[in-house]
This record gives sequence, structure tokens and C-alpha cells, in this order.
Amino acid sequence: MSNEGIGDICATVEDALKAWVGVPTFCPETQVYCGLENREAQDKETKDSSYRQLPAVVCICQRAPAMPINFHGGFNPECVVQVISQRDTTDRTTHRARVREVFDKFLTSTIADDLSGAIDNFTAEGIVVVEINYDLKLRNWVSELHFILKQVVCQTVS
Repeated sequence: MSNEGIGDICATVEDALKAWVGVPTFCPETQVYCGLENREAQDKETKDSSYRQLPAVVCICQRAPAMPINFHGGFNPECVVQVISQRDTTDRTTHRARVREVFDKFLTSTIADDLSGAIDNFTAEGIVVVEINYDLKLRNWVSELHFILKQVVCQTVS
């Protein structure tokens, strides 16, 4: 086994999260995103700094601390899955239904196995939910599921 692929563990985790989310009923696959939004990108005509189409699901992993003892390529990535809906065109009830559809995929007793099967050479041993929050940001409903994946290993057979 090699540790190929762990150099960008955060991108690999985001890919696994996105693969597991799949295609929600409320948006096309092209509106399921990985990573942070480039807030400096701006449409010159509308002055809109959001290049993402809404509604959207965003899978984020900004940090993946290594397991503290006897490092063998394992990490405990800190993850956020966001569901974002435009407030002007989406009522609270509709947004909350979207949130349930996405978050319920992660709040199961089989999520570690499910994520481990989402992409090749990716294994997660568990999940610890940290927080679920809900807010209005820049005229958008934003709900976030924060969690830590336990003992994530990304390896390929040499």
C-alpha cells in the first residue's frame, strides 16, 4: 500500500462527501459543490460575488488533523455540509425539507461504511456530529452540518 492521494486529503474527503450526497431532488448534480467559494470572483454586470447556482449543496473539508499516535496515513477530517437556498424564492419550509433530505444521508448508523464505499481507496471508521446550525446569510438560507470523520485512510495498492 502507498500513501498516494493523502497529500490533498481535504480534496479527497470533499470528493467522498460529494459522491455520497449524489444528486438531491431539489438541484442538479452541477449544483453540488466541493470546497470554499471564491468570494473574489464577481460578475461584472450584476456585481454578484456568488458564482454558485442556488439551491446548492456544498461539501467542505478545510482541515484534517493527523491521528495523534503512530501516524500511518490516518486523519480525522473536520467537515461541513451546507444546504443553501435563496431566501427570496424559497420559503423556510421548503428549505428545511431540502436540509432533511441531505443531512439525513449523513445521520445514519451506517454512514462510515457508506462514505467508505463512495469513492475508491477511501476508508472512514466513524463520524462524530459536532453541530447543526441554521442561518440567513446574504439573503440566503444556510444550514450546516458539522462533523468529524474518524480515522480516515486514503491508500492505493502499489
